[in-house]
Amino acid sequence: MINLFGQNSPRDPDAVLRIKQWAIDLLGLGSDVAVTVMQLTCTEEGCPDVETVVGILEPGCPRKFKVFKPLAEVLRDDLEKVVRESIKEQE
Repeated sequence: MINLFGQNSPRDPDAVLRIKQWAIDLLGLGSDVAVTVMQLTCTEEGCPDVETVVGILEPGCPRKFKVFKPLAEVLRDDLEKVVRESIKEQE
């Protein structure tokens, strides 16, 4: 079960802004596209303990990318890798 409201979800506004900007840059998003970034805790077996989810709320093309790291530890390379893998899967 994913804990959306647990106390284990640290608030790191700098990390959120940094990851949002990376997503905008990597995907070439316009200012009309909403980007969400959140850290989720999962308690289900086989699920990573913590993941960072980047949601792209583009009309007609919503997407999400998961990095299996806490929010504060996500690097641009991590996000770039999951974006690249997602693009390969769509080809």
